[in-house]
Amino acid sequence: MVLTFLLGILGVATGAIITWQVASQYYERASRELKSETQALRGLTQMILRAMQDAGLARIRKDEKGKMDHFVIDFVERR
Repeated sequence: MVLTFLLGILGVATGAIITWQVASQYYERASRELKSETQALRGLTQMILRAMQDAGLARIRKDEKGKMDHFVIDFVERR
């Protein structure tokens, strides 16, 4: 009876360790992929905003580091 109990505890502990390792690897990989996707989307967003500014549709304000921190979209009828 005691042996069965100890084997049960050992099985639960082993399962918990394996689950923790697999989940840790999965979430680390997902985090790397999310960072990569975020950088790509940030670059595309900046390109779109620059194009809007070049077309005269938006005004973009940058902070002291040169990062875009504010923009205003002008909806003015073009002639």
